[in-house]
Amino acid sequence: MSFSRVTLLALLLLPISLAPVTEAFGLPATDLRANATKASPHKIILDPESGLTTHFQAGEIKADNVEMQSDQWKAVFVLVSMILVAISPILVKDGLAAFAVVVTYLFCLSLVKMFVKATLSEGFMYPYSITMMHMFFTALIALCFERPRASEALKVLPISIMNGVSLCLNNTALVYGGVAFVSMLGCCTPVCTFTLEIFKGRRQLAAKSLLPVGIVCLGAMLCVKGETTASALAFCFASSATMFRAMKGVWQHELLDIEMPPMRLVFWSGFWSFLAMIPLVMLEEGAEAFKAFPSASRSVRAHVLLSCAAAAILNISQCYAVKQLGALLQSVVGNLNLILVIVLACAWLGETVRTVQYLGVGLLVIGTVSTRAADKMAENYKEKLPFANAAVSAPEGNSQTPPAQSNYASTGTA
Repeated sequence: MSFSRVTLLALLLLPISLAPVTEAFGLPATDLRANATKASPHKIILDPESGLTTHFQAGEIKADNVEMQSDQWKAVFVLVSMILVAISPILVKDGLAAFAVVVTYLFCLSLVKMFVKATLSEGFMYPYSITMMHMFFTALIALCFERPRASEALKVLPISIMNGVSLCLNNTALVYGGVAFVSMLGCCTPVCTFTLEIFKGRRQLAAKSLLPVGIVCLGAMLCVKGETTASALAFCFASSATMFRAMKGVWQHELLDIEMPPMRLVFWSGFWSFLAMIPLVMLEEGAEAFKAFPSASRSVRAHVLLSCAAAAILNISQCYAVKQLGALLQSVVGNLNLILVIVLACAWLGETVRTVQYLGVGLLVIGTVSTRAADKMAENYKEKLPFANAAVSAPEGNSQTPPAQSNYASTGTA
């Protein structure tokens, strides 16, 4: 077995060895949110992607330190600078448009979480209805830019199904395991994406490409902070959610790379997701959210509408990021959102950045830069390969042909 295959196998098993397990295989199948609410008068909002736990009481954030300390401001400055360093190769190698897409994607990824948490903390506890509104607004905004084609609807349906299955599996994993454990497994999306692209023939298995992806996943795991309770079921559900998330990205890239503009893909994804959410909303929440919305406070309505706008921009920018960067690099860049989570926890909640989190941030930056460099080297190699093959297969009698004539001969141009 080659070094590359051994490395790939090790990376796939990495979450098992790194995630601390305190009550393995012994966590009862109960709702963690319900238990947390019973145990504490504060309402605890759990973020399955980032592992950030934010405490709310009476709609107001209770931070231990209200005033920012100078070292916390320094930490914020350092972390934001490291994010810019991580995505700077995209600006240099792919241009300003791709860089702007990545910045928008990361910014909106954090904004959606902030607005939804603010909405829930003020008592508007209808997460499924909010998600359905996000999908509706996404489809509506995409429709304003480009008219969809009915013939493309069924091609996008599998992507929406994968996305929905991934979300359901991720939420189910939170019932059986801690947020940090589930988030650690979610950080392995780049490894799953890398593996799927190899099996589909879109990428070669090489250590120089695999190693940066592993560094990114390891760094993301070190950035996660929170409860690490785990179980066998949590591992199965979270791993399956990660794989379906990777499948969605690879499938998106294939459609965008071959036959479908991003806006039409965004429309049909939002359309199918909206339809899929209707029965779930009716079963879990009914029409209560839409009855309560007109009489809700101005702050709640503003947060809901802002979350819808941010979610629509997020879905659109994610689609363009996949098209311009590819499924693998998009998932790698998505892990940089963990750095923004640390920035928000430091600036908003007054938390202190731990040494291990700084180490994780450093590995994330190194891995992201290295992944982009490895992809660029692979692209340059593919561009040069046809010319090298043509030169090798040219007849020996052409060796004395002048350079200009040799170029015509090798390209087949008359």
